[in-house]
Amino acid sequence: MREGESLTFYGEGDATTATRAGDLIFIVRLAPHKQFVRVNENDLKMRMQISLKDALVGFSTTIKHLDGREIVFESKDVIKPGDVKRIAGEGMPYRGDTNRHGDLNIEFDVQFPTTLTDKQKEELRNIL
Repeated sequence: MREGESLTFYGEGDATTATRAGDLIFIVRLAPHKQFVRVNENDLKMRMQISLKDALVGFSTTIKHLDGREIVFESKDVIKPGDVKRIAGEGMPYRGDTNRHGDLNIEFDVQFPTTLTDKQKEELRNIL
């Protein structure tokens, strides 16, 4: 559901002997999450920090989804800072059709080393 939408449960509010039960109305407020941000209606976005080595040679990691499932993400591509990879169907479910889901978009922060030894620099020059 979207922020601000309401759910009404008719006749589920308080009742007394003199009055009928009123309606119970919930208004949706989205709580922030430490890892995921909702984008558009059904997509999720997250940022992932990876090492320069992983960005260059690839890596595999496990992402714990909102519903507790573990999603294995694997990359064999070279990843540049700011690149975004999409995992189709791993976003939020569509309202009224829980078999359809949005996408999960992962934006990468590549962590560069702060220092390199002279030997490491020479090896990198030879490789690159």
